[in-house]
Amino acid sequence: LVSRHQLIYQALDKMIKTEIHALSIKALSIDEYNN
Repeated sequence: LVSRHQLIYQALDKMIKTEIHALSIKALSIDEYNN
């Protein structure tokens, strides 16, 4: 779960510093989503 959040934060790094004030993440794998 932590590694999923890290990937999202890496992808949004520049926006988090300037454009995004808050972020809520529900990072699910495909299997978790389908169940």
